[in-house]
Amino acid sequence: MYIARFIESVGVQAMKRTEIKRRPLSDTVLATLEPESKEYRELDGNGLYFRVKPDGNKSWQLRYKKADGKRSWLGIGTYPDLSGAGARKKAREIIKDISHGDNPIITKQERKRQNFERPLFYPLIQLKMGVLPSDLGSNSLLVV
Repeated sequence: MYIARFIESVGVQAMKRTEIKRRPLSDTVLATLEPESKEYRELDGNGLYFRVKPDGNKSWQLRYKKADGKRSWLGIGTYPDLSGAGARKKAREIIKDISHGDNPIITKQERKRQNFERPLFYPLIQLKMGVLPSDLGSNSLLVV
């Protein structure tokens, strides 16, 4: 998000996908890619694609081979919420899961469920009951 704002403030021109010269795609290229009349995907590397929709929305997708040999797409996240480096890291984790024989859609759902099950809010009364701030997870909000 910050990169997109910076690029706009500097005045960098929008880029057509035919002008891309290097892979993996840099955040500057990602932020300046123009939408076209039809949705398109640009290969970043190792099955990771950057998708641009006609309305200007941008996202990351991973193309992988299922156990039955058919290819499928898995959405990883939206840009600019997920940068290029973050998308590559997530893609490596998913590819690792696939190599262990896991279904990437099920593991993605499990990860989401685990993130939602983590406590995000601990009221003051729990502190009075003896729950120390060090006992709270890194994803928790401490209210005093």
